[in-house]
Amino acid sequence: MSSTNHPRHPKQRMMSQQEADAGRNLAIQINIQIQRNKAGFELTYDDLMCILSNQACFNAVLLPGLSYTDILDYLDSHRIYFELFLMHVPKAIPTGSGVKPPKPRKPKSNEKPATRSKKAKAQASERDMYQCIFEGTPYPPNAHIFPYAATRTWPAVNKTKDCFVVIQHKFGFQVYMRWYPNASKKGGFEMKVNLLGINERMHGWLDIGLWAFKFIRMYQSGTRYYVEVAIYWLPACSRKDGPAILDNGPRDSVTHVFKQLEAADQANFPPRTPAKGNGEFMARFPDGVKIQSGHIIQIPHDTAKEGEEFRNLIDFQWFGMFGLTLRGVTKDATPDDEGEDDDDDDDDDDDEDEEDDGVVVGKGKQKATPIGKFGFRPATSAASLSISTTAGAPNPQTAPRQPQTNVMPGSRQARQIQQASQAGPSGSGNPSSSGYAYGTIGRKSGRGGN
Repeated sequence: MSSTNHPRHPKQRMMSQQEADAGRNLAIQINIQIQRNKAGFELTYDDLMCILSNQACFNAVLLPGLSYTDILDYLDSHRIYFELFLMHVPKAIPTGSGVKPPKPRKPKSNEKPATRSKKAKAQASERDMYQCIFEGTPYPPNAHIFPYAATRTWPAVNKTKDCFVVIQHKFGFQVYMRWYPNASKKGGFEMKVNLLGINERMHGWLDIGLWAFKFIRMYQSGTRYYVEVAIYWLPACSRKDGPAILDNGPRDSVTHVFKQLEAADQANFPPRTPAKGNGEFMARFPDGVKIQSGHIIQIPHDTAKEGEEFRNLIDFQWFGMFGLTLRGVTKDATPDDEGEDDDDDDDDDDDEDEEDDGVVVGKGKQKATPIGKFGFRPATSAASLSISTTAGAPNPQTAPRQPQTNVMPGSRQARQIQQASQAGPSGSGNPSSSGYAYGTIGRKSGRGGN
């Protein structure tokens, strides 16, 4: 998949000084806004890391009319989204709100987990030439880019589709509308573009947040479309409890995490030092060259649509891993944290899925209508695709009606608009019909209110 010379992309900072300063100012404003309704409130360090990870989203929480409980809901939605990408959650994990992180586990009920698609696995293996995209070892398992466990069971689906609202401000409305149906379906991400041939060692390290892919570019050569992604070994940022310090002084929380990211940048993002022992996290190309941050892997695709979808999924993964890194969730992670296996690469299931444009439709189930936690259209994201097509655009006959005013996602006003837009003679199509209560994450945590 990579050339003989192992090209490396120039390193990219994970956060600029300007972004750090803007994030601090944003957090101060959010803290003040919450304190107007909840005296004595203080953002936690973990809250701050969520804000730094998605400043476009949290800038929008300063819109008039947003309640402080909605802001807390949004913070928790980010935490839940990030933890989708950590297959094995460490025992001590910060939440800032007491919300228990979703831990992928085998279902305790009689519910059958989502079926793995043999067709998708066969197609991905053929594309990857039946070898690990890094080390060239034969017949590697297929690793998911967007986690299989996120839509493995209906309870997992309910969590995923609710926290998926964070995608809107990060990647734009059309990207969100393209993927919300997948996030709303059991096994919704069982598709070729979501699978890569990665050997078990690298796959295991991915599952505990030691590295991630970063999108570089997409280009066409002949009849094929190539997406270049760079591997980045992720730094082990500190995990902290307690309130965020936002005084721009020696103990300032933003400065604390920024210095850790800068140290990793100056060292060219090396693999971290293991929490135990004197070993080394290391992988090599087939010719023996060590795989370093910035090394580029090229993944071919048959169509522009496939390439764009693959790029979306890589972006989703990078966002999730970036959030986990900032929060310090993966610091000192070891294989001991793995706990119960989620059968992510079980090949024993029958291929019984029906696929329609990448959306897995369970037999006897209707397609999911792309409805989020709210109904509004944010500004176009700067993270637009490098090759534009109309594929994945929302269907005007199935998409929720959009209000003409600016409404913050997750606010009471937004939920009222959504309920009104979904009301029908029979009440069908109500997103709450799954039994999952929207907009209650923060209130369940005890940080919210009435």
